[in-house]
Amino acid sequence: MRGGWVVRVEFAPAWDLAGSHGDAVLRDREPIEDRLALLASSVGPVRRVLAAVAARVIDTRGYERLGYARLADYARERPGLSARQLQDLARVHRRLAELPGLETALVENQLPWSKVRLLARVAGAADEAAWIERAASMSTRQLEREVRATAAESERPGGEEEEARVRLTIRCTAEVVRHWEHAKETAEKVAGQRLSGGDALE
Repeated sequence: MRGGWVVRVEFAPAWDLAGSHGDAVLRDREPIEDRLALLASSVGPVRRVLAAVAARVIDTRGYERLGYARLADYARERPGLSARQLQDLARVHRRLAELPGLETALVENQLPWSKVRLLARVAGAADEAAWIERAASMSTRQLEREVRATAAESERPGGEEEEARVRLTIRCTAEVVRHWEHAKETAEKVAGQRLSGGDALE
């Protein structure tokens, strides 16, 4: 594409699932555990690339050049995300440019994406290392509470304001609630992070 960009990712699996009884059969004798460890270690770098690509798509309005009038349409039909998730990736990308320690923690898999995106909301150059150390010693849920409390006390200079939200309550049967909880759980697994009800619905 003239003036555009191309991202190509190739996978070379180390085994086939064609053995008897569905057992994995190694093609190159590489231990499956080593291959799984290698794949797991790529999560951080892949998330970093996704964040950079998301920022590029949004900043250049690349989705329009691909034939989509709205970011939401592109996000849903191509990467399979919501527009809000794509914007969140781009936001973290921009913050990581100011937080090299946090970027290193993500790329080297010292912290998962779920924690990095939270720290990107509140960490600054002066307290970045302290936040990373705290994040490593607590669960994502605990960190979320800490970040929320810190953001409420004092908004980070130059930070983005929280988008206004309206709470909508709908009375449902128990069966509908079970279906909704299952759908939300599935959306969170696909996104790789916890989602609000609005994000999951979108």
